[in-house]
Amino acid sequence: FIVESDWRSMMGRAIALVFFVLLFVVFLVVKAAIQGGKAAYSAVFNPNGRDEAVLRIIGMIHVTVQEYMRMNYSGKKSDLRVAFLNCTNEAQKLIEANGFNAPISVTESIVRSAIIDGGFSTADDFNKLGLV
Repeated sequence: FIVESDWRSMMGRAIALVFFVLLFVVFLVVKAAIQGGKAAYSAVFNPNGRDEAVLRIIGMIHVTVQEYMRMNYSGKKSDLRVAFLNCTNEAQKLIEANGFNAPISVTESIVRSAIIDGGFSTADDFNKLGLV
């Protein structure tokens, strides 16, 4: 037969076991939250993340476009459309070769900026040609 003192000691052990299991579950939840927080922090604030790679590719596009314009652009506004299209195609290839996908409108914007920053044309010239 179970004596009352044995029953109390068994209940005490059961309560201690339940408390230990609950404490362990809380520990796992807190640990997961902290690790998730660290991962989120790394994704947002990692200076060596994808943002750096994107900036590097944009820089490469600017250099490539400006080199192309120096070598191939006559300076005539009538040749701007062909130069712009050629540069956009090359820039899109460069983006894809580095493992990224970008809508053509984004690539066009980067190329347009590179051409304007390089002093080969103006925003007004692009607007007049409908290359916005």
